[in-house]
Amino acid sequence: MKKMSIFEYMEDRSRYEQLNSDERFVVDTENDWPILTDKYVDNGSASDEFFIYPIWTARKIRQNSNGIHYDVCSPIDTMIANLLGFRGDLVLITNTWVPINFERQFSSKIRSNIDILNELNKIESASVDSLSSCNFLDKIGLGRYGEQIDADAWLKLLHEFKRILAPKGRLYLVTKVSEVEKIVFNRFRTFHYNTILEELAPLSLVEMSIGDGKSYRKCIWRDEHQQIIKDENTLRWIEKADTIAMFEFQSERMV
Repeated sequence: MKKMSIFEYMEDRSRYEQLNSDERFVVDTENDWPILTDKYVDNGSASDEFFIYPIWTARKIRQNSNGIHYDVCSPIDTMIANLLGFRGDLVLITNTWVPINFERQFSSKIRSNIDILNELNKIESASVDSLSSCNFLDKIGLGRYGEQIDADAWLKLLHEFKRILAPKGRLYLVTKVSEVEKIVFNRFRTFHYNTILEELAPLSLVEMSIGDGKSYRKCIWRDEHQQIIKDENTLRWIEKADTIAMFEFQSERMV
């Protein structure tokens, strides 16, 4: 990474001293703290798939949900931060300690339990209208967070999502996908996207997209006539790459 040179820094410092006539802000060597890394870098990073999914998911929730939204173990500093920008009626189900008081500061409820499946089991069937879970399905049951080892935990988690989702309720699921399903113990699993579609049946897929860091691309979606559209080129690309997929499902169960 290219940095500003000390010579450039000293030139800027000298130029400031020549132009400054405000005695409140006189340059003092005692307070020097050179930052040489920012001159030639972009404003932040949007270079990987972890940048776009919280934006995609939060926009979906804002568009479709007016009631209480439930989230299961999505990252606080990305996904939840995006949600808190426009709503406070959240129930956050988490398996790790949350460093701030959400109940007091953001009018959101925290339900903390290392056994996420047990916590979900306490929720009434067909009672949740809006539900999200980002980057957790691929990790549950691997002991990464101190939970019990359970090779089928991801299947049980999907079952719970289907059970608690209300009629016409929406599920927003983000997870790793690739052509070859695998496990990197205890880091994550990767799924073939068809596995997600099959295991969440009979939920109806509304949209599946993938993010490349700077934008997202739809792979499968419903048009205004509720017809399924597929971008075969993007689907073929997924078959050759490890990436993150963003799914939107809707429950078609009867009231």
